[in-house]
Formats: sequence, structure tokens, C-alpha cells
Amino acid sequence: MALKRIVLRDFVIVSELELDLESGFSVLTGETGAGKSILIDALQLVTGARADTGVIREGAARTDVSAEFDNAPGLQAVLDDAGFEAGDTLLLRRTVDTQGKSRAWVNGSPATAQQLRTIGEQLLDIHGQHAWQSLTRPEAVRGQPDLHVRLYAESVKDLKAFLEGAQADRTEAGGDQGMPAYESLITFDTPVETGKLFSLARSDYEFTGGAHGNTAYTGVLWDKAMKRPVTAAGLLKPGVALSALDGLLCTAVNAEKKKRDPQAETISLNPKDASGWSCPHAADTPIVLAPSTEPGKAGGLVFLVGPYQVGPYAEGSYQVPVPQAAIRSLLAPAYADEFAGAPVMPKG
Repeated sequence: MALKRIVLRDFVIVSELELDLESGFSVLTGETGAGKSILIDALQLVTGARADTGVIREGAARTDVSAEFDNAPGLQAVLDDAGFEAGDTLLLRRTVDTQGKSRAWVNGSPATAQQLRTIGEQLLDIHGQHAWQSLTRPEAVRGQPDLHVRLYAESVKDLKAFLEGAQADRTEAGGDQGMPAYESLITFDTPVETGKLFSLARSDYEFTGGAHGNTAYTGVLWDKAMKRPVTAAGLLKPGVALSALDGLLCTAVNAEKKKRDPQAETISLNPKDASGWSCPHAADTPIVLAPSTEPGKAGGLVFLVGPYQVGPYAEGSYQVPVPQAAIRSLLAPAYADEFAGAPVMPKG
């Protein structure tokens, strides 16, 4: 997928610009303040970024941005789902007037900003001057549009905050010299879906210098019918606290550690263990649904234990399954039927 052409009219300080790009690698150079970032802002607008009247050139009634891309087979399903005709090229267009009204088109057909975002995710990966950023989500999330919008907004907000932090660090240090390029990656794993529930894990990797980067995990639980998030505690009967799972989690953590190293010391919930490590508490550990041997069901819960939580950093992270059979008596009646079978965990 390649950008072929971008047209700006009354955008920021640009009265009119038409830029045709040849196939292959293109580089736009110029000193600070020459306006290179204006093109990036225009691309973000035409791929669904929030519209703001501040992008309209002073004295103009509206701004108008269009971008033409080579089409690609991977976009066909996205365009078909949205009812847009596909051709040899893909043309996106966006206007914003002084009243803040935004209009959008895909291949000449009216579109929403969300549809532009959905398509734009397949087209662009923007790398900042001081940080490399990436956002990856599985295709299945698109089947839950309310969740899709929520995850996209949260992820973009976090990536923007990381980029601003990278720029602030450079400013404080007085320049780039001696500082590594920062990196931020947000990845959503393959989801697990039942009749009522949709679940997936989010991992956030950040590198800001040092021996290695850091990874944090978040669990996403979504009630498809109610179109709202479900807390881990919400899966349990009223009055049952997540602490009821602490013992099960600790046993499961030790089992996973033994799989990697049969000589691994057994750890406990006691923070003063001789090993120097202790089991995490369920209430403090992200949870997702475990795939099951029975289609359409969850085989249990998977606790996402990050690096350096239950052992040295070199051990890495753990995905710790707790079978549904062990927690069935604790499950809320509204969700108990979503669980059956045994957990199926990826090998390796």
C-alpha cells in the first residue's frame, strides 16, 4: 500500500498544495519550521483524526484534504463491510469548516470519521522524530464496533502521551545527542469470544533507554450484549472477592515456573519468602478468558503476569491459566454458562 498523491487546500498555512509521489521510497527534507509536519497532520486528518477548526487557514471558509493510495487486497474486506466500492486506487477526502462541521468521503461515497479511521489503520504507521510507535489489533475487534472505538481512542491517547514525553525528555536534555530513539508498541492478542463475552490481552512495550524495554499487560473483558466492559470481579458471584482466587493463582504460577525450570523454587503469597519472590494477588493481576477445548466457550481464566513479577527479568512474562472447573462455583450466574471445557494454551 503506497501513498500516490496528497492534496491540501487551505490547511494550516498552506493555501494549495498538490504533491504526487512516485513508487518506491520518498523523502521530504527541510529545516525546522519548513512545514514537513503539516503533511503528517494532513494525513492524520484524512485518515480519521479528530477534526479541529484550528487546521483551517486564516481567512478561509474550510479546509479540504484528500489522499490517494494504491489499493491492496487486504483492504477489500474492510471496504466491502462498509459498503464502499473498491478500484485500482483508494481516494480519501475530508473537509472541515469554520463551524467545526466535518465531512468525509471514501472513493466518492460519503463516510464517517470512524470509517476513515478504520481504513487509515491499514494504511499508515507514523514514526515520530524521537520515538517509533506502533498499534496492532486483531481483525476480530471490528466485529465489536463500540469496543473497537474505545480501544482505538485509548491506544492513540497513550501513544500520543508517550510521544510528547519523548519530546519533553529531549527538550530537557538540550537535544538528541547521546539519547536513544524511544519505542512504544501496543499490541492486542488474538481474542477469545463466547456467546456473551469478548476478551483480549493488551501488551504495552516501551523502551526509553537502558538495558531493555519494559512490558505491561492489560486484560480486556467485554459484554457483547450490554456493550460495556466487565471487570474481573464482575465475572464472580456478588460478594465473592478476587482474593478467593489468590491460592489458585499461586498454585498455577508455581506450575508454570516448574515447566520452565523444574528446579525453580516454590513461591508463596508471603512477600518475605526466602526466594525473594512472591505470588501476585488476583486483584492486582490482569485477567483474560482462556481458549477452550469446547468451541464458543471459555476454558477458564488467564492471568497475565509481567516480567520481574514472580522471578528475574530473564524469566520473561507468564500467561497463567486457571481452569474453569476450579472456579465454577465462584462464577456469577450471568456468565457461568460461558465457561466449559479445558483451557487451551499456546505452545512455547
